[in-house]
Parts: sequence; structure tokens; C-alpha cells
Amino acid sequence: MTADFAEQRRRRLLEIPVEIARINRQLVAMRAERDNTERALKRRETYVRQGARLRESYKQLKSEAERTDYLRVQVYEDIEYEHLADRLEQIEVQIDKLVFEKDSLEHERKALYAALISYAAEIFEKKIDEKTLADMAGRGRVLS
Repeated sequence: MTADFAEQRRRRLLEIPVEIARINRQLVAMRAERDNTERALKRRETYVRQGARLRESYKQLKSEAERTDYLRVQVYEDIEYEHLADRLEQIEVQIDKLVFEKDSLEHERKALYAALISYAAEIFEKKIDEKTLADMAGRGRVLS
């Protein structure tokens, strides 16, 4: 590893926390939106079920299973419910992508840190070996 390459890695190591912070802010926003969308979805489901229970077709159903199926169909056929459910799915996918990106950056950060530590250890060992040889040469104890 050259000094320039080590410098590039060091700079990248300093950039990664900034990127992780950006992702964390996005994750917070996406999770808040997910929570709001989940609440809106539940409210919409309740609204549709209440409306469906007032219909004559619901009142004519005899068994509890038929009524449950009827309510479920009414909820799934509601356009607004469908839009909210689709948006919730999109949010979940985006959260998964952000978490993956964050994990990748964390892995990169750890790998860069380890590489730089290794590089520093190599330089340190090289300097110690040079110093030891110089000391030995100064004392006349150089091995041939």
C-alpha cells in the first residue's frame, strides 16, 4: 500500500460516518412515515368496515364467516386502502434498502480501519527494524 493510497483510504474512512448519518436521518423519516401510514391504513380499514356493516347486503348474511369474508372483501376493494397498502409496501422496501446500504458502509468502514491499522503496523515494524539495524551497526554488531 502506498502513502497516497493510504491517504485515500483515510479520507474515505472519514467520509463514511457522514454517509451513515445521512442514511440514519432517512431511516428515521421513513420509519415515521411508515408509522403514520400504518395508522392511516388502520383508520381506513375501520371506516370501510363500519360503512360495510350498514349496508343491507351485510345484514342479510347469516353466518359470522360470511360476514367476516364480506368485510374483508370490502376493505381490499377500497381504492384508498389499496393506495395506503401500496405506499406502506414501498416504504418497507425503501427501509430495507437503506438498512442494507448502512450495513454495507459499516462493513466498508471496518475493513478500511483494519487495512489502515495493518499499514501503520507495517510502517512501525519497518521503522523499528531500521532503527534496530542502525543501532547494531553503530555498535559494530551487524550480522553478515
